Amino acid sequence: MKLVKTPERRAQETKAMQYPTPIEVEQSLKRFAEEIGDTTESPFRVDVVARYGGKPPLYTVVIRCAEKEPIRQKLSQVLNRPFSLGGSSFALSAGEALRVLQFSGSEAIAMPEVKTTGS
Repeated sequence: MKLVKTPERRAQETKAMQYPTPIEVEQSLKRFAEEIGDTTESPFRVDVVARYGGKPPLYTVVIRCAEKEPIRQKLSQVLNRPFSLGGSSFALSAGEALRVLQFSGSEAIAMPEVKTTGS
């Protein structure tokens, strides 16, 4: 028996989903820090964690600056989720990383939530 692939199936297999790079996410987060007055050269460290089974990646974020609470509050508003008090690291889903990249000024409050499949 011979399996035949349809053109639609082939296109789905070769079409890769594009996710933000850790550097892009880090630069966007740095703009958040600058907006609240932080002058740290590198206020965040962002790494990406690949997941298998077609699931989107996770982004691990470490807050390096001294004043973490204002940054947590700003991110809490933008992402519409709480962050633990005193926490200096957290994970972002691919959708949240995209939302961070799309954020500009006060538009994020009205921006609809980004959804990803397979989470």
